[in-house]
Amino acid sequence: MYWIGIKKLKKDLREGTFTDRDAVPYLIAEGALTELGLLAGNKSNIFDVAAAAIGIAALILGILFVYKYHNRDSRSSFLACYISMGWVLSIRYILLFLPLVVIAALLGVIFHSPALTESAMLLLTVVYYFAYYSKFAEHISEV
Repeated sequence: MYWIGIKKLKKDLREGTFTDRDAVPYLIAEGALTELGLLAGNKSNIFDVAAAAIGIAALILGILFVYKYHNRDSRSSFLACYISMGWVLSIRYILLFLPLVVIAALLGVIFHSPALTESAMLLLTVVYYFAYYSKFAEHISEV
């Protein structure tokens, strides 16, 4: 994995010796840094830290899980599939989970319990990632 120097990376990309398999660690690292960056911008409580930890773990395990299901005999690039299908699935799952998030927030307001809202959101986070990556693996195996 290249860390700072970019000349050899550009050469490998130009010559086609840098494969999807080589790119997966970069995808994981970039996603994990994004998750950490989002956490750094928040006033963190235990629920925020737990959600970030779940997000990072889900990202790493999810990408590896989806990569395992990618049909290597296919003419499609894993990264092309991951980025494009990930966009569509993200939109679908946001639309699916948004009403649940609103309900969780309303429950916290109704019962005057921010902890109830935070707990429900944490549970939804776990369910979201599990459903998202499970469906992602199913779809990518069909390409």
